[in-house]
Amino acid sequence: MVQIIGSVLTATAGHKAYVGKAMDRVAVTFLKGTLTWYSPEEEVERIRQENSTKVITNQEFVFSIADRYMREIKGFIAFSDKIPKTDFSRLDDKELWRMYDRYCRLYEKTYIWSEPLFWVIKEPVSEFLEKYLRSKTDNVSHALAVLTAPDKKTFAAEEQLSLLKIAMKIETDEELRELFKKDLAIIEKNITRFKVNGDIDKHTEDFTWMPYDYGVMLWDKRHFLKELKRVLKKDAHIEIARIDDYYKTLRKEKRKLIKELGIDERHQKIFETMAVGAFIMDYKKGIYTKSHYQIIPMVQEIASRLGLTELQTRFMLVGEVKQALVEGRKPDTEVLDQRYELSLYFIDGKGKHTFADKVEAEEFVKAREEALDETSTVVGKTGSPGKYTGNVRVITDAREIHKVNKGEVLVTIMTSPDFTVGMRKAGAIVTDEGGITCHAAIISRELGIPCIIGTRIATRALKTGDMVEVDADKGTVKKVI
Repeated sequence: MVQIIGSVLTATAGHKAYVGKAMDRVAVTFLKGTLTWYSPEEEVERIRQENSTKVITNQEFVFSIADRYMREIKGFIAFSDKIPKTDFSRLDDKELWRMYDRYCRLYEKTYIWSEPLFWVIKEPVSEFLEKYLRSKTDNVSHALAVLTAPDKKTFAAEEQLSLLKIAMKIETDEELRELFKKDLAIIEKNITRFKVNGDIDKHTEDFTWMPYDYGVMLWDKRHFLKELKRVLKKDAHIEIARIDDYYKTLRKEKRKLIKELGIDERHQKIFETMAVGAFIMDYKKGIYTKSHYQIIPMVQEIASRLGLTELQTRFMLVGEVKQALVEGRKPDTEVLDQRYELSLYFIDGKGKHTFADKVEAEEFVKAREEALDETSTVVGKTGSPGKYTGNVRVITDAREIHKVNKGEVLVTIMTSPDFTVGMRKAGAIVTDEGGITCHAAIISRELGIPCIIGTRIATRALKTGDMVEVDADKGTVKKVI
């Protein structure tokens, strides 16, 4: 999928739907599954300014892009839903390739209408709106967070509401309440005796994909039983009301701020474009994450026929899959393994995709490592307002998100659905990357916890165990000496 996204970012034809041409070249590094994108700074700045200027002067531009995405994505969803129901053993190699190719083409066709625009406009448009708000209020960060927040439920909220409704059923049954006070192994052994077990199985089926992203992990029934033990320590009715009230209160607060600050119609629309962008960023993350899970049987079938592991297959270029299935040219397994361990991949505007060798990859990564001076303060942007003091937990690999303890300050490069469990336990969140439409900002607002985004250095300047003061209103994280 990285190859497809890279193609979108460098696809001149696609970006003509926005403004001007796309990037001439992007680079991607992989380090044991961790992916980092690089683009020429001047190219990024050019695209940011071209697109943000158009958004500021013509808000209908954003709404038309969002509408286009919502239309286009229907075909992708329908195709992805068919994949798990397909008997791949009945397909020959060419048919299997055509199905894989069809999926990739639909992915590229739809992706271009989702993230690229909102990724490039988030910072310049946010800065424009911040400047506007400074003449209206002293609490700029709060006003910006409210006015740009999407007022539709995230897929993380939908999952939590579904789980809370199951918890409500458990709360009404004394025997079930007592069962969930016991060890997880005992719950697993006895839950099948109860009708609610069917609801838990259905919930698992509906949401097992949530943390998968690009193949990190899945949530099984044991995970959701553990989550039910956690939520049953609270009142499920109150938690459901809290989630529902967040969106009702948000809509009221938006109307109140617009009236109190005297925000004109033009700027209201610009704020709305950012809220639409935030919604699209979360919505597309859910759609593509689920589809990454849905194609598992197809990837496994390709791997089986080529004598590869599933991980090796995922590190093949689309053209290499065709060469292997249709032309019988088997890939070099050592090369595929090296791509996972450390690799450097280039995509240019002419559609050329190339992997660099190991030495070039090592030199590329080393040259871009920034030396940090000792610093006691980290600065970023407000993702969700508020203040909090707590111990840091640095997580750079989603597979370690379970290490986050309740009340810790989660510090990470950026969040995605596989971070949700840890985010729900965190007292505050700090990220290296991201803007006001990013996953961390959206979920933090929903959870009602402080969040600082776009610090660039937090994961390297802070260490697990550091005591810090997070002031998301000012965008600062200070070590408590």
